Amino acid sequence: MRASLVSIPCDLCGGDRTEALFQDEGFQYVRCTSCGLVYLNPRPTEEMLKAWYQSHGAASGEPFLQKRQEGYYTRYLENEEGYLLEGKRFLRQITDAGLMQGRVLDVGCAAGFYLSIFKKAGWESYGLELSDVFIRYACDTLHLNVQKGSLGEVTFQENFFGAVLMIDTLSHFTSPQGTLREAFRILKKGGFLLLRTGNKGSLSGKKSGERWGENWGAPEHLYHFSEKTLKALLEKTGFSIEHFQSYANVANLISPATLHLPDAVYRFHKVLRRPYRFLRNVLTVTLGRTLRHTPLSGTITVLATKPGRE
Repeated sequence: MRASLVSIPCDLCGGDRTEALFQDEGFQYVRCTSCGLVYLNPRPTEEMLKAWYQSHGAASGEPFLQKRQEGYYTRYLENEEGYLLEGKRFLRQITDAGLMQGRVLDVGCAAGFYLSIFKKAGWESYGLELSDVFIRYACDTLHLNVQKGSLGEVTFQENFFGAVLMIDTLSHFTSPQGTLREAFRILKKGGFLLLRTGNKGSLSGKKSGERWGENWGAPEHLYHFSEKTLKALLEKTGFSIEHFQSYANVANLISPATLHLPDAVYRFHKVLRRPYRFLRNVLTVTLGRTLRHTPLSGTITVLATKPGRE
């Protein structure tokens, strides 16, 4: 993979002047000096990234990537209950905004747990995913309509969807601006984009620095956003922001990686996984909301619309 790196300009403003931030797994993150967007530069080619996702990291030639991705697939499927609960919350956010049913697209839908919630509620559900493993699970086990590919490669009619979901996926796209423009095109007027991504400006990110691990996640996380850069990107691609909230990633602040604890603590941490998750969820619901407008904020959730009415 290291031989397949390419340099790119800023996806938000098009500038090419940057300042180096730090390296993660040998890959360099930079900040655009014009608009502040943080991104990986240089980075693997788009073809290399696709091959990596489809092979669980094996095609990268990087053992740490294969190990990380295989662990992610296992953890994801084991946490089905948690994702289903999240899916119910996402559905409620959209229905509370006034859209009860219609067509929904989940971009980077993984195994399809969120989509399954929408389907049960009567929505016509579509998904896009790169991983063959997840596509098979979504189609064969959950009986969902999931296609292989990214938004733009797989094309849909203009004004086709009532809602588009991008949950924890925007940082993976080779061009977030291009992806959002395509989402805008396929949304109906008055349709909703529900997006969640990390906030690189959070104290949790700064505290853990180069050991922020999967939250920085080079090279699969190509971009990291702040409230400022995400708002600028949404406005530039035509969206009107309805709700914009940041939540403190309390879990990051109390995790062994953030606290720089020894490897033995990681093993102990795994033994106590269930009570740790319970504590994390309680803290997120209480402190996460209380601290959402402070520098502790680590996750951004946005509900945006395509202006106009059908």
